[in-house]
Amino acid sequence: MPSDLIRVGIGGLWLACALGSSDPAASQDWKDEANARIEQIRKRDVEIYVADEYGAPISAAPVDATQTRHHFAFGSEIGFALVENPTYREFFFDHFEWAVFGNETKWFYNEPIRDFETYSRAEAMYDLCEQHGVPVRGHCLFWAKERFVPGWARNLPDDELREEVDERIDSAVTRFKDRFRHWDVNNEMLDGHFFEQRLGPEIRPHMFQRSHDIDPYSKLFVNDYSIIAGSSSRTNSYIQQIRGLIEAGAPIHAIGVQGHFWGDTVDPVTILARLDQLSVLDLPIWVTEYDAVDADDQRRADKLENCYRAAFSHRSVDGILMWGFWAGAHWRGPDAAIVDLDWTLNAAGERYEALIDEWTTHEQGETDAAGRFVFRGFHGTYQISVEAGEPEPLRAGLELFPGEGPASFLIPLVPGSCFAAREVENLRLEHDADSGLTTLRWKPIPARQDMASTYDTLRSTDASSFDAGAFCLEADDGADAAASDADEPFSGAAFFYAVRGAYDCPQGEGPLGARSDGTPRDARACP
Repeated sequence: MPSDLIRVGIGGLWLACALGSSDPAASQDWKDEANARIEQIRKRDVEIYVADEYGAPISAAPVDATQTRHHFAFGSEIGFALVENPTYREFFFDHFEWAVFGNETKWFYNEPIRDFETYSRAEAMYDLCEQHGVPVRGHCLFWAKERFVPGWARNLPDDELREEVDERIDSAVTRFKDRFRHWDVNNEMLDGHFFEQRLGPEIRPHMFQRSHDIDPYSKLFVNDYSIIAGSSSRTNSYIQQIRGLIEAGAPIHAIGVQGHFWGDTVDPVTILARLDQLSVLDLPIWVTEYDAVDADDQRRADKLENCYRAAFSHRSVDGILMWGFWAGAHWRGPDAAIVDLDWTLNAAGERYEALIDEWTTHEQGETDAAGRFVFRGFHGTYQISVEAGEPEPLRAGLELFPGEGPASFLIPLVPGSCFAAREVENLRLEHDADSGLTTLRWKPIPARQDMASTYDTLRSTDASSFDAGAFCLEADDGADAAASDADEPFSGAAFFYAVRGAYDCPQGEGPLGARSDGTPRDARACP
């Protein structure tokens, strides 16, 4: 019987959408093809093995697998209404899993007067997102167009402007280090040239380099408009610009493509073609700012579905963020919103909910004679519940990452227990050639204060297998964020590492490593 096997996923692309038109027959063809791709690239087979505490399989046990979060990112822009308006806050956290602040982390907002900085609103918004487990993108360190540069900075002498650019990076990136998952570094560089004209072309890669030096874990994005919603030639210009920046030493980790739509239709076939163009860069891409205006909310819903289904069906795409959702706070007015001023869902909002429901897995069934429950699910986070004659079902959390072949998980049925396990983030390897020592460092998993956490550090000679054949490394204690390996692989071989964090659920199940009755249990892969 396989042990618990959780595999790490690889980041991908975000997109924007294109305008155009398509006939009804072509429309159905693209949709059928998109759905077939979605089934292939966004889902994976899952095998859950249920065993008693001695390892014997348990058959005919009812199992419920409910997806609670998506690996693909569905998010939205938010404003300070998140803090001030409880209804706005509730709607956002009920409908979205990623956030980006509309203005609260832009330079002109954070430093309206030279050397007078304010991040109070951004901090308050981030705190709420963190409490709800919603990751945040940083938008934006700089805006390449002069009218969006703080007024006090526009006419500074060149040497002072260069100092202020560095101070801005040091301030914003340091403040949100290890908190913001992404940064849009210099927004809209295709048409914006303020910093380049004043400080020379080397300022652009410098912005990326200095940001990365401060926070190597945050993914740095380029971000521009009318890439997929515009012409093929503009998309090619974007590709050439990105290549030039990389050749100049800019650490660009992903591509942002805005999705602000102007026109009567959103053509999914054109969207897919533009995505294919961008894919030659082999970089993650995000649709960073989706919106579309239409007084007819049914047509608005069709536009939304065309963009979202095309994006979700493209292998390169990892997520889409709307640029607003409520009619009372949308920068393009109520005809771009998915929920009306009185918080009634319009047709676009209903379509969005229907798509999320379509792309969310909930499966129920029973284990077979081998103690196995099999289903195919969308990548993401799951809550598993197993009933086997105990007063309370066993509850376990798991992460279903993209990967080849079935993902297998072992759930030991220990009465009264509740635990969750996941891969840690930002795992780094540091190897000292002189001593032969390899050190692993990682970012601890988010955990509530009432959840004790611990870590298994596993080494394997097979990158696809961290099950019973993996070797356990020891740390000073289970809650460390580092571990060391003094061994080295034989010539021609390699070592692969995985770090898993685990924590007990609250609600009185007892501390980690113990059943609710106080007797020991083993929820860890390593002793």
